Formats: sequence, structure tokens, C-alpha cells
Amino acid sequence: MNKVYLKIGAEDIQGNRLNTRVEYVLMYVGLSHSIINNGYRDIHVNNKYIKFKPRLKLI
Repeated sequence: MNKVYLKIGAEDIQGNRLNTRVEYVLMYVGLSHSIINNGYRDIHVNNKYIKFKPRLKLI
């Protein structure tokens, strides 16, 4: 399973704001939209909001 994060200001295709602090499971990747899952529901989201790796914080 691929785990992804969302960028700040992420919305689903219906315009609902999504939590950017949660790790989502990537179910399907299309050309412009993808389907992610937060554990209990599938969410259709534009690919421009998906981050595949979180930023590394170097100390």
C-alpha cells in the first residue's frame, strides 16, 4: 500500500477541505484525479494536491 500526504489547501472533487496532517492510502492513480482512503471512506482528489513523500526535517 502506498501512503501519501496532502498539500496545504487540499480539497476533494466536491470542494470539501481535507486534513493535511493525516496519512492517506493511495487506492488508484489516474491522469488528473486519484482515489485515496482515510480508513473508512474513499476520497476522489486532484493529483496536484498529493505529496508522495513528506519533507525530511534535518536537525
